[in-house]
Amino acid sequence: KWRSNDGLNREIQVRSSIKGVPTPFEYDVLLALMRIHIRHNNDKVIIGGMSTNTIKFTYRELSREMGFKGFGSKTKDRLHNAIEKLCDTNIYNTSKGGIYDPIKKEYLTNSTKVISILRNFESYSYLNTKEGVVLDAHSLKDKASVVIDDFFLSNINAGKGKISNGALRKSLKIDLARRLYLILNKWRNKRDEIYVTYSKL
Repeated sequence: KWRSNDGLNREIQVRSSIKGVPTPFEYDVLLALMRIHIRHNNDKVIIGGMSTNTIKFTYRELSREMGFKGFGSKTKDRLHNAIEKLCDTNIYNTSKGGIYDPIKKEYLTNSTKVISILRNFESYSYLNTKEGVVLDAHSLKDKASVVIDDFFLSNINAGKGKISNGALRKSLKIDLARRLYLILNKWRNKRDEIYVTYSKL
């Protein structure tokens, strides 16, 4: 629940699975997946529109993008669970009109809309053998893909996503500090100075 710039009370409902709702770690995983997707599309994914909603990656690649120094089965499992949690999470619009439509440039009121974040998650682990590729759930060699929700992605394409400094964000060790940096970076909108209140934050 929050109050928007027009002075009205807004509200959304976040529903997840048995794994719970996303934490700052899942948010970091989502940002890392987006950076991988942008890099795979020659850094032209957002400018001019997305070429595809499907992100293709490996867990080792995702681990490296997250800034982990090593890669093993525990890291792989943690990343896998984070993506599952993002796929299971849905955001529901309520009668308070908490979801903003960037195309119509208005809040959705008096209607139900369910937005997912990620969907169609697929992954498999494999081994290269003399007989060819063999599936092996315990292998650290893998291929994975996941699809970004259309509405979620349209918000990014409509300018609701802002470029941030990944190295600076990773250097902030406290989750709250990372979130504050991302919020302030979005609000400043290329300005050198902004004025905010603690209640607004």
